Amino acid sequence: MKNKQKIILLVIASRSKLYDQYLEYWKHIILKKPSNVDIYILLNDEKINQPYKIDKSANRIYFKYKESYIPGILLKTIEALKLLSNYDFVIRTNLSTFFNFNKLINFLQNNRNDRRVFGPMIRHSPKFGNTKFIVGFCIIMNNNIVKELLKYINYNLEHNTFFKKIYYNWADDVVIGYIFNKLNIPMINISNHLVMPHGIRHTPMANYRNKFIFRNRILIKQDKRIIMELPKFRLLLKQFKIL
Repeated sequence: MKNKQKIILLVIASRSKLYDQYLEYWKHIILKKPSNVDIYILLNDEKINQPYKIDKSANRIYFKYKESYIPGILLKTIEALKLLSNYDFVIRTNLSTFFNFNKLINFLQNNRNDRRVFGPMIRHSPKFGNTKFIVGFCIIMNNNIVKELLKYINYNLEHNTFFKKIYYNWADDVVIGYIFNKLNIPMINISNHLVMPHGIRHTPMANYRNKFIFRNRILIKQDKRIIMELPKFRLLLKQFKIL
C-alpha cells in the first residue's frame, strides 16, 4: 500500500458578512476531511502580541499584519509556508474555493515527483510587468517547490532591490508567479479539473467525473465578477459531495 501523502490547504481569509458564511462551510469540511489532509485558515490581526498565533482548535493562524490585499495576502502566505513545511503538497487557496478530496488526492498521487506547479487558471498581468502567474484561488506546489520558493524570497529580499519593491507592491499571486518564472518552474494549467457555477445546468453530470476544484466565482467581463447565491452554491457543493 502506498504511503498517504501529507497535504495542507492554506486558505486565505478575511472577515465580512459573506466570508463568515464561507467560514461556516469550512467548519463542516474540516470535520469530514481525510486524515492526511490538514487545513488552516489564514487571517491577519494587528492586535495579537506576537508575530503569529496558531489556534489549532479552530484551524486558524493569525499573523500580526494589517489585513490588506497588497501586501497582506502575500505576507501571511509566505509566513504560513515557513511555519508549515513538513507536507508533501501545499495548496494555497481561498474561502470561496472548495475541493473534492478523493479526486484531489488521486491527482496529486500521479504528480507527486514533478518539478511543476499546477493551477486551474493561468494569466498574464499587464499591470505587473506582463508576468505569467497562476491565479491565487488555487496554487498547487509540492514540498521541493515550496523550499525553492522560500529560498528565492529569503535571498532576494536581502540582495535584490527590484524584487523587494515588487514583493511589497504587486499582487500576491503575481509575485509568486514571478518567482516561478525566475526559477524556470513550469506552471501547468489544470482548468479541466475546475467547476465554476455558470453552465452547470446545461452540462451532463458525467462531464464532471474528473473535476475536483469548485469555485464560486463567475468572470463576466474584465474586472467584473459575480457569485452564485450561497444557498444555491451550498446545494452544488452537496451535489458534488464536498459538504
